[in-house]
Amino acid sequence: PDLDRIRAHAEPLDDPKLRYPTIHVTGTNGKTTTARLAAALACEHGLSTGLFTSPHLTSVTERFVVCGERMTEDEFGEEYERLTPFLAAVDEHVGRVTYFEALTGLGYLWLADKPVDLGVFEVGMGGEWDATNLIAGDVAVMSSTPSHRARTPARRTIPRCSFICRVSWTVTSVPQRIFLRMGAPAML
Repeated sequence: PDLDRIRAHAEPLDDPKLRYPTIHVTGTNGKTTTARLAAALACEHGLSTGLFTSPHLTSVTERFVVCGERMTEDEFGEEYERLTPFLAAVDEHVGRVTYFEALTGLGYLWLADKPVDLGVFEVGMGGEWDATNLIAGDVAVMSSTPSHRARTPARRTIPRCSFICRVSWTVTSVPQRIFLRMGAPAML
């Protein structure tokens, strides 16, 4: 596993995910709720805020929201049509793009096209190969984990949340010492 496919279709589009600051939300439970709350708070403070979540329940457009307004089906079609040649090139030269990678890339692009002042991204399956890991992640939020995972030794926890090393602030309920050891300040 790697991030080569998502990188290969984001870079020719001038890395749309880097055109706005981002909040990256991960964890075992409560990711979507936490991401929605962060986006709603930012919108209430006057920031045009995009939200990318997964999975969707009834329509794929549920994954893409700006200040409470879902992406329309027409917008989805237009963005997908724009992305299609890049996806085809990656399929041919790098490897078959996954469904989640295609939707994540579409989310990067749509939020840049809006444009937004802030993007909030919920991790998909997590781990260091998650397609959302290309964002700058100016703030990382780790939502709650079940108690059996909270007792996981730091040496096993750190690789699973490696994106936290790149951020300015981490908001979490995980012991601060773990994040300080990684070089990321934590706000508990």
